[in-house]
Amino acid sequence: MKNKNKIIAVVFVFLLLVILDIVLGSSVFLAVFFNKTGSSKDTVSFEDLAVIQKALGSIDSLEKIKLEKENLPPEAVKNEFKIKITNASGVPGAAQKLKDQIEKQSEQFKVISLDNLKENPVTLVKIKKNVAIGIEELILETVRIDYPEVKKEILDDGFLEDVIIILGK
Repeated sequence: MKNKNKIIAVVFVFLLLVILDIVLGSSVFLAVFFNKTGSSKDTVSFEDLAVIQKALGSIDSLEKIKLEKENLPPEAVKNEFKIKITNASGVPGAAQKLKDQIEKQSEQFKVISLDNLKENPVTLVKIKKNVAIGIEELILETVRIDYPEVKKEILDDGFLEDVIIILGK
């Protein structure tokens, strides 16, 4: 009976990891229970627990985004996010490069304006409050590819754009 419960628990955890693997598109979770030879482990290491905890945290984040969307009025759930990019980095073509990167991330992102300003020392991303956390993080991660230090601010509702990005040095 004890072995049967253990087998049921292992199968349940394995299925949970397979579901996480499918949802998050990573094979990391399956590696938790299988070593390089494919045999099952008898114990779970601290590193494995960290991977599981991170995965569960990601699921929580996805649930927050879903709940956030469900709790917003219909007019606040957007299918398109208008973005303005201003190049104040002193690097020619930086705004166009970021535009291409952002628009590859999602069909929801529409860069409606590219601008140039005199050099600015700070890269700044201004985002309206009604932009979902997942969308916000995707934009910030894309900007951080070339500009690792990004300052984030709230964008007033009076702007046409949902996001304004100012590329600095």
